[in-house]
Amino acid sequence: MSYSKPLGYDPTKVLLKYMEPNKRFQLAARCPQIRAAEKLIPLKIESLTFGEMSTTVNDTTYQLGVSKEFPPGESMSHFDESLTGTKFDIDEFGHPDYTTDDILTPGDIDLRGHRRGEHGDTGFPHDFWKIIMKSSERQQKELNLSPEELAKLEAEKAIAQSQLEPYNRRQNNVPLSVPTFIQLTIVGRVVEKVVYNKRLYQAAKCLHTVFFGGRPSKVQVGKLALNSPGYVHRYPHDFKMEIKELSCVPINFSMLDSLIDPSNYPSVKLTLSGFRRYRNADQPAINQAETLIIDNSDDLWPYFDDLRDLRASHVVLPYDSHITDPVNLARHWLENNKPIGTLYSFGFEKLEPAKKCLRDMRSTFPRARLIRDQGRSITYSLADGDTHVRVFYERVLPIPGQSEWKVSYWFLHLKVVEAY
Repeated sequence: MSYSKPLGYDPTKVLLKYMEPNKRFQLAARCPQIRAAEKLIPLKIESLTFGEMSTTVNDTTYQLGVSKEFPPGESMSHFDESLTGTKFDIDEFGHPDYTTDDILTPGDIDLRGHRRGEHGDTGFPHDFWKIIMKSSERQQKELNLSPEELAKLEAEKAIAQSQLEPYNRRQNNVPLSVPTFIQLTIVGRVVEKVVYNKRLYQAAKCLHTVFFGGRPSKVQVGKLALNSPGYVHRYPHDFKMEIKELSCVPINFSMLDSLIDPSNYPSVKLTLSGFRRYRNADQPAINQAETLIIDNSDDLWPYFDDLRDLRASHVVLPYDSHITDPVNLARHWLENNKPIGTLYSFGFEKLEPAKKCLRDMRSTFPRARLIRDQGRSITYSLADGDTHVRVFYERVLPIPGQSEWKVSYWFLHLKVVEAY
């Protein structure tokens, strides 16, 4: 009988290098003897998304939450609809507990902005639920209700009673006696529950340390998405990334310096779901991005002066833009110049607005500046005489990720080129 020789350290390193990241995490968790080797192998992730108490690595989502095991037929608000547990800590009476939100440890990134320090019970006030319950009881006695109406009223009453229970327990000093756990759910499947003797932020820190901590090299990430900027993100202090794409709402990007070296931004495609002057216009992450996509360009008119002064090489406004935006932008370039290679792309659902932009330019721009007119493309000389702006439109496939109700099929491009 022949036996296969066990894998040595070098073959193990090769296997780990090309193994899918989630399988690497699972293997290292189950095989303590290879954990040190796994940390030394550079980690590459196609897409990485950080949400509120959730982390998605490629197509696998890890969700942390607080759960309780109620006896059959019993429940409480916050837990009825949450199979993955609540996204916040719970006190002994069943109330949301935010007292640890302001605790920051090395590696944590606080993206709450103006929300910092705002704590309190979620949902409606205590008195509101009392009114709902009393109203339901009164209607049940006074009105001649159909079975359907009665069932609806009973449901409303049950919700109100559930919402009131934590208040009543606190008032009467009666703690909940049901077991409480920190729960880890992976893609809808409960994987592990541990006794609730630590806070949720500590569990998040622990999970991210297992995944990303202790790595001497930067984690290579294709697409990074920050879906919950209004929270404290809990990372190990030595977690570093090198990214190709970043998607987020407007934030203070300097807060990410511990994660992403600012020298990385000139090679990044940055997608912002919003644009605000006080948060965006002057930040190096915005102006140095290789491509800047602003995906709510339909409400950017008040910020157009800031947009035209962006220094990013390629600025994309993918959704229906104001027709005057590209016309005014080209006029500004004619008067003030722009570096060679600058490209702005405006998205339109239909062709006619793009055509109208060209017609407006032909009728209002100086004829002396016109270099070439090819119907669907026109070229004008900029003020310095050494550069031209070429304006043209083309039909394109929808951008991946665009919603079905908001799709651009035509793009009008303004590109600064060297003089012919």
